[in-house]
Amino acid sequence: MRRTACIAILSVSAILIAGCGTTQTSRVGDFSPFAGTRLDAWIAQHYPSDRYLAILDWPFSLIADTVLLPVSTMLYPYNALEGDYGQAAR
Repeated sequence: MRRTACIAILSVSAILIAGCGTTQTSRVGDFSPFAGTRLDAWIAQHYPSDRYLAILDWPFSLIADTVLLPVSTMLYPYNALEGDYGQAAR
């Protein structure tokens, strides 16, 4: 029973991490504050088939974006100077 619960938790965690808006925006270099949370909102509005996954991911992206906020505020000015301005989250 304990092993099954551990496998279930790891599986759900892997699915959420792979689809997390924060990790998706960080991979493409968008370090604007709360980029992952904004990406989830954008997906929920524009892709009805993925709406429920984006809504499910939203609180996790919000937590991750909040934890990474100090890093985002340090890196975003450099990102903005390059002319990106958070294109991945739009």
